[in-house]
Amino acid sequence: MSDSVTSFGEVISELRMAKSLVGLNRDKKKVWTSFCFHFTNLNNAVSILQNGMLVSRKKALESGIMENENASIDVINQTDEEWKKYVRLYFRPRTPTQYNNEGFRSKSNLGYLQAHCPFPVFFLFDLEETLQKPNCYFTKNSLAKSGEHELLQTPQQFSELPFSNIYHEGPFESHERDEIVACRHAEIVVLDELKLDETLKFIIVRSQSEKNTLLSLLGPTETEKYADKIKVDNKQIMFFSLWTYVSKAELSSDKVILTFNNGLGDKTFDLKIKMTDPQSGLTNEVVFSDYNCNGPFKGKIGTPLMEYRIEVYLDDNLAYADCYNGHEESDLPF
Repeated sequence: MSDSVTSFGEVISELRMAKSLVGLNRDKKKVWTSFCFHFTNLNNAVSILQNGMLVSRKKALESGIMENENASIDVINQTDEEWKKYVRLYFRPRTPTQYNNEGFRSKSNLGYLQAHCPFPVFFLFDLEETLQKPNCYFTKNSLAKSGEHELLQTPQQFSELPFSNIYHEGPFESHERDEIVACRHAEIVVLDELKLDETLKFIIVRSQSEKNTLLSLLGPTETEKYADKIKVDNKQIMFFSLWTYVSKAELSSDKVILTFNNGLGDKTFDLKIKMTDPQSGLTNEVVFSDYNCNGPFKGKIGTPLMEYRIEVYLDDNLAYADCYNGHEESDLPF
């Protein structure tokens, strides 16, 4: 980087051209160096969109708006109370933390951290615009790591960050592990809250089925405001996609077909399907205990329905939701 840096944009432009970012293909380099990232579960994402802002852990707990705990209790407990006053973003997706908690995992596969983000949603904020905020700071590694941390803020300090480690992707030597893992968790933090209107650019999910699910949970105001920002990561730039989730859903009046991502580990879940007829208001619920998600689920609807809402749960975590309307559209104005 240059010896004297006066703007964040200057550093970001150089990063996009840097050959030192090993392991990043063209798409990853472009996206990862353009945005900062917030990773959360579906129910938290809905709450964030309804409130129009990200808030610090402290504020979320005080106001009761945190729906799902993504992080390990051990990690939370070792994080200094000071850093819980900040909204926390990453420089990149596909962090070690994300690897440990992304995706639907059976109870036997939750891992030693016991952290779970079954339905992950990414919020992408413009990197340069966010860094320019007066209450925004950044770090060289994770604030969850014990020890002293320095909050940095100037373009010159930004230019001196260990970007080759922060954006490192792929394998590494054993002696590099601690440094690279810490740097992959480098953070951008904003005191108290970050309004979505200011720098939010995109909201990313893993599949079209998950996009439909998110949209189905939003009210008309949020849908009109954010629908165009919700995108599917069909290039696997953001997610590991190593575990179970609904990759495709096919709905018709008389059947439901669900295709699951063929991920790692035990794929056995309690599969619950709820169907609601909007005409009668009646809801039918069926549970398939210890269902193996290796292959597609094919379910017949006893009495065909021209309209219904469906919700699919894996071990009581919402995996898919949408509405089916089989009525043919008409060009007639009545």
